[in-house]
Amino acid sequence: MRRGSLVAALVLCAAVAAPGASAQGPFSPCAPNGLECATIAVPLDYSGATPGELSLHVEELPAAGTPRGVMLLLAGGPGQASAETFDLAHEGAYWQSLFPGYTLATYDDRGTGQSGALTCDLSGTIDACGNAIVGRAFYTTRDHAEDVESVRIALGVDKLAVYGVSYGTKHAIAYALAYPDHVERLLLDSELLPQRDFFGLASLQTIPASIDDICAGGVCPTLPARIGEEFAGYANARHDAPLAVPVDLTRLSQTAIVLDGDSLVSLAYASDLSSGVSSELPAAVDAAVRGWTLPLARLEALDNLVQQATTNEIDTALYYATTCGDGPFPWGPTDPVPTRLAALTGAIAALPPGSTGLLGAWAVFDSAPTGCAFWPSPSGGAALGAGPLPDVPTLVLSGDRDIRTPTSGAIQIASQFPQGHVLLVPGSGHAVLERSACVAAAVRGWLDGATPPASCPRIGIGVPPLARWRRTVAATPPAAHVPGLPGRTLAALVQTLHDAEDAWLLARQTTTVNGLVGGELVPDSVKTLRLERYSSVGGLAVSGTILLRLDPSTGQPVVPLAAAVGTLTLAGTGASHGIVTLAGNRLTGTIGGRKVSAAF
Repeated sequence: MRRGSLVAALVLCAAVAAPGASAQGPFSPCAPNGLECATIAVPLDYSGATPGELSLHVEELPAAGTPRGVMLLLAGGPGQASAETFDLAHEGAYWQSLFPGYTLATYDDRGTGQSGALTCDLSGTIDACGNAIVGRAFYTTRDHAEDVESVRIALGVDKLAVYGVSYGTKHAIAYALAYPDHVERLLLDSELLPQRDFFGLASLQTIPASIDDICAGGVCPTLPARIGEEFAGYANARHDAPLAVPVDLTRLSQTAIVLDGDSLVSLAYASDLSSGVSSELPAAVDAAVRGWTLPLARLEALDNLVQQATTNEIDTALYYATTCGDGPFPWGPTDPVPTRLAALTGAIAALPPGSTGLLGAWAVFDSAPTGCAFWPSPSGGAALGAGPLPDVPTLVLSGDRDIRTPTSGAIQIASQFPQGHVLLVPGSGHAVLERSACVAAAVRGWLDGATPPASCPRIGIGVPPLARWRRTVAATPPAAHVPGLPGRTLAALVQTLHDAEDAWLLARQTTTVNGLVGGELVPDSVKTLRLERYSSVGGLAVSGTILLRLDPSTGQPVVPLAAAVGTLTLAGTGASHGIVTLAGNRLTGTIGGRKVSAAF
């Protein structure tokens, strides 16, 4: 979940399914591919001290081929509904290809999806939200681990292999601590440590190197080296002196985007998940450092669209019920708010120099403890099982661009398992398995008993990083082998198309958005992009239609746009005019009367 939006999002109230829910019977078919579903009843409080029941939605997809066990899939958050996230009804064959021979199982955590999702009233407050949750003390990771055991019993198996992503890794470790004898193996993708420091200091320290790594291998030749340090310096400056930048993102709205330290750190976090953000962030930071803040403010506005579109993917009330129940925090679980705030302030003041890396200490103030300081008691102190951890095959996947769950955590957790291994993927951000064919092959080999490699080849981000922003065509260096204004126009066209791709991705592929300096990008229902005098470089206007190639297995567009085709008309007061065709990863045509051809 986006870091900068956590506290602001917690103006909520919530309700849960009434206690006393009962099982609705055994598993029964619920999708044409053989998926079976069930609703099971579990105690609200596994200790029995507080009466009541909750219902959990559970799904099971039988193995294709010779069965070898059950693989339980746990999504992140906390707050993602795992059954919805893994979507075994439609994506079951894909997950079976990663875990051949395994029966696949998943369920929605209590408080998410079809397991009594907590709902939020945005007119409320933090303490009102917590006070409105019936049994709020029973949504901790410890309780989620107990639910896994209930799911195992419902599945009728003795042991589970567990695949967890992000928070799902903490969930998996909690189960392994509570029920070590029922764990066959653990696959942990982007490890969230069970007792992670509450300020996320390792994450803050990782930010500059993660941004630098976007440009590793010389893929940002027009940008200065060590752009991550530039980012940290600019974020510190904006914390001291925020800027409001007007942005025309859509035809109907102009908004003032505030560039401050917190919004910039939030963009950094977004860059470890979003190809659109990571593609634009280095060039946007470079432009802002040089005095042109519009590219960075527009990127923030585009990312805001992402956050609005993905609000329902994380149940925010459940996120806080779990996070604030877990801790650890620098206060006692029942301390009053003034005591908590004093403890929080003292803990920040006691941080050794350099704890937040190149960022100032201000960067810790919107971390989870800030919100949880106002959460009703108890806040923190929900201990996990006593262990010990099982001696089972354990593989931890990590990307070196991962800010949310840095590689240091992967190394730490793997060291606690005699059969633990870390597989590092250079260039990958958060959530590794689906990004790399090498990782997928390594996981299948590991399931068959092979020793996994220590690393896989570097992967690039989903779309190319933007070149240095230029305000006008006249200020743009010409493309190779095309001199003069036609070459400058061609280079400006490439920048504009790359930017249009990022805008399309960040607008969730459905929203009409304005170009950085003019025109519109209009996506439609038949998977085409229409550019109407769209421009990211002053003096150039690009019009035309781009037909996206669709993946036959999913029906979704293939990214990047190098897989698309289209014809574009170039105009504008500062550019050479012409017509260019986009196809086969190349731009070909005539600009200013000169034949041109360039890789895209």
